[in-house]
Amino acid sequence: MSRQAAVSYGFLLLSISSLADASSSATRKLQRQHALFGKCTAEDLLSGTDTSSFSFLQEETASPASEEECMELLLQQDSLFASALADSTAEDEEGSERITDSYTSEEAVALAKELLQKGRSDDAVDELKSLKRSIALFGNAAKDSTIVVLGLGVHVHSLAKMAKNVIAVEADYKLCREFLSSKGGGCAMQPNVHIYCPKLASSNLKEESEASETQKHFEIAEDLIDDLMKQQFGDVPASALAVLGSFAVAKLALMERFLDQSSVILARSRMSCEGLKAISGSFRVLASFEPDHHSSSHSTETLMLLQRLFTPPVQGDKWKEYATQEWELPDNMAPLTLWCTVREAIKPIAADESVSLWKRKALDTYLDVYAHAAITGSDEDWKDVTSALEATLDVVGKAEKAESVLKQESEFAFHLAWKVASMSGLQEYFELLLDTLSNVRSEDKPFIHAVICDLIAKTGRLVASQNILDKVKDAIEEACELAEKDPKLFLPALRLIYGGMTREEGMAECLRILVKLKEGVSAVDASAILEEAGK
Repeated sequence: MSRQAAVSYGFLLLSISSLADASSSATRKLQRQHALFGKCTAEDLLSGTDTSSFSFLQEETASPASEEECMELLLQQDSLFASALADSTAEDEEGSERITDSYTSEEAVALAKELLQKGRSDDAVDELKSLKRSIALFGNAAKDSTIVVLGLGVHVHSLAKMAKNVIAVEADYKLCREFLSSKGGGCAMQPNVHIYCPKLASSNLKEESEASETQKHFEIAEDLIDDLMKQQFGDVPASALAVLGSFAVAKLALMERFLDQSSVILARSRMSCEGLKAISGSFRVLASFEPDHHSSSHSTETLMLLQRLFTPPVQGDKWKEYATQEWELPDNMAPLTLWCTVREAIKPIAADESVSLWKRKALDTYLDVYAHAAITGSDEDWKDVTSALEATLDVVGKAEKAESVLKQESEFAFHLAWKVASMSGLQEYFELLLDTLSNVRSEDKPFIHAVICDLIAKTGRLVASQNILDKVKDAIEEACELAEKDPKLFLPALRLIYGGMTREEGMAECLRILVKLKEGVSAVDASAILEEAGK
């Protein structure tokens, strides 16, 4: 950091310890433990003292919290992350080669039935196992090293257990101070945690608009991160990065030059389709998890495990494009809260046995498309989702027939799915699925249409997971070719694809099953999977 920058701006480091109090003896102990992080006063900063080896100690923080209090707080604020930490030991994957070229079509049917049953009953269990594996992978990368954290949250308490040191930088000074005076701040008081909050000089702050103020905060944070990375790592890329809270795309873009393909990144933020598209050239999403929208959690934040891709060095500050209000993307529970209200409102219709079973299933499935849009949409998308949900609620409130509600839902679900298809590059595949559906003459046609929209909407989470997305495209082609030979197998094929989309191995297995089914479609008894697909 240059002397000029040091004179222009003040950096307030909040380096905190659960073992430290306001006494000078505790402060000295903390500094001895972390010789690299010395103490710098405001006078040192303003006098132009070289601050490259200093950190800025702030003692006005919350009291340390107990382990039990911190875990309870994490469970309240982020049940998804908390559940992953419960014995997050990496578990062995099931063999990915469960189906091989030597498998018969009958064996493929048996495996397809097993997967459809599993997807219906054990989906949450499997996702939790996968989530724990992801956290364990991140922990292995952080072991005996330093986790760099951009953003703040009670998660810092758990991250501190995984690594030798944790360096956290929060660009929003006001948010930082609020956090440190909260119980979450008390949980972050660990001996190996150092929290830095860049502070814009008050004389400059008065002259800045909200947008330019955010840019300035990020610029100061970038200078500070540059110094910290040199001190901690030299020319070696960071092994573990955690991104928390808003401006996730800007934070990832800012950190690109400090990472390589060996770096493991954990992001706990709201990430729209557009955001995934923005990072897809530099990062690959290895796994993605979100709270069950059917549960009491109405959060729109996603937990992702990412890997840095090899890319040529980029000139300039790429992050500046994403440090604007439209890219802030704070968590907002309102869309999913409204979604739950609509879901409750249509329950009487969905339970009305005078309405076709397939139409009742379609009502629920179309609503899932709305939920996907709420989670992966931008703030502008939320306006559309909210309008559609309110329109559906209005139709239900007028005691309209199921046909009217279904029509209202299907039209907007199609609109949402098409928008996602344009982001994920699946427009042609969406059209292929609809063309195939046009040749189906069975009673389950309304439900199949809903499943197609739901499947396409779910691909919004795969925009930065190209390997999985490519396999989804191949599987859609196989499903449509299978349906040409036997239209009854179209729905089971779609359900298999939907269930396999969470991970690359799952899609590879799904693809092999579809190929086997297509090869033996005329000779095999597929009644078992037809029954499972309709449940």
